[in-house]
Parts: sequence; C-alpha cells; structure tokens
Amino acid sequence: MSIAVARRALEALHHAAKRPAYLRLVERSPKQLAFIVDKARRKSALCGRRAGKTTAIAVWLYEGMVLRPGTRQVYIGLTRGTARQILWDGVMSKLSKELGWRLRETTVDGQIIIRHPNGSSLWIAGCEHKNEIHKFRGQAYYRVSIDEAQSFPEDVLKPLVEEVIEPALADEDGELALSGTPGAIDVGYFHGVTTGLLPGWSSHHWDILDNPHFHEPANDNQFENRAQEVLADAAEKLGGEQAATYQREWRGRWVHDPAALVYS
Repeated sequence: MSIAVARRALEALHHAAKRPAYLRLVERSPKQLAFIVDKARRKSALCGRRAGKTTAIAVWLYEGMVLRPGTRQVYIGLTRGTARQILWDGVMSKLSKELGWRLRETTVDGQIIIRHPNGSSLWIAGCEHKNEIHKFRGQAYYRVSIDEAQSFPEDVLKPLVEEVIEPALADEDGELALSGTPGAIDVGYFHGVTTGLLPGWSSHHWDILDNPHFHEPANDNQFENRAQEVLADAAEKLGGEQAATYQREWRGRWVHDPAALVYS
C-alpha cells in the first residue's frame, strides 16, 4: 500500500469516526449515505425493492429533528395507516430503541406525531385524495418526505408539492425528498423528478445490491451473492431479467412498457 493510499484510508476512518451515530448506521451503504448528506433542498430517491430506502428516509428525518430543535418534519404516505406501518412500525421505532433516539409516539386530534426531547417533531400522515391536501397548509416544515410517490394520483402529487409543501418550507429554508419505485407507466410528475425532465432536483438511485442488510460480516463475499440470489429468484418468477416488472420493482429502473397501457 502506498503512503498516499494509506493516508487517504486514515482520513476516511477519521472522518467516519466524527460522524454522528445515526450516520454511522448507514455508512456501509455509500448510496444511502449520499442521499442523506446531500444538501440539495429538493432531492429524490428511486429505488428497487429491499434497497433500504425506508432506513435512509428515517435517518434523514431524524437528522432533521436533531439539527433543528423545535421544528416539524413530515412523512407523507398514500394513507396514514400505511405511512405509520412503513416508517414508524417498520423502521423508526426499532431504531429509536436500539440507538437510544428517545422518540415517543403521540396522537393529537387523530394525527400521529413522533416527538423528540428537543421540541422537534415528526408528523406521519397520508394524502390519498386531492381533498386531503389542504391539511398540510398553514404550518412551517423543515424536512418533508413524500414516499411511494409513484402511487400518488397525478392530481394529488403535483399540487401537494408545488402549491402546499413548497411554501411551507420557506420559513425554515426547508428540504423536500420524493422517493419510491418506478411506476408501471413511465410518465408523470415523479418520473420527471427522477429522470431530470423536471429541473431543480438532485437524483439518487440504488437497489438491493447496495443494501448493507444483505452483507454478512462473517464473510464479505456474501454481500453480492445473497442479493444476487434474491434477484435471480425474482427474475425467474417475473419472466426474466429483461421483464419490465423485474426491472421496475427490483432494479428501480424506469421501463417503457406498452403492455401497461393496454386495457381489456
């Protein structure tokens, strides 16, 4: 090993040691980490299944709570029930217990609010219909995550972002993240955000191969092999590696699929 390489390795270790504990949680996944530390005010994450997207979002929202005491973060899913199940039940409550995040769940007027001791909070909400958009008005937010964005109706997602959330981020110079898996039809607002057709968004992409959960510390070679086994099984069930559903769901890639436009 050259002196220059050794120096860079030591610098990387030193930098990693200085990271907060919540960032060290994802440091084995460079693409997850890149999404979290990206300072762009508007960013997107396009991911395949089992990519670890929810973990990255949970860490990003928690970081917002830590960095800006007294502010409100928001996680928006298609429905409040699925949003709670995905973020809080699926990831955040477990991380809170394991890492000592000291978060507690409360219910205010039927709304799910996660509170931090420093006065910041996280609102877990749903927005399935256009008439639900108004409930996000009148407040100031620091970080907002709209997850599974491919599932939102077009007449909900665009006005939710541009007419309601954008103005609500102005007070705190806040940040917005759109995330999800490619939809069956390669058009629409989320497609434009993640492909560069809509300017002003920083785009990120990763899949199961980048998920450290599929890395076995006892054998470094298991990382790729285990994920590859999952992908091979999925491809076999879905019609091969070139099948549109496989490419969308597992590799997180937009695919032009004429079959998706055909109705019986």
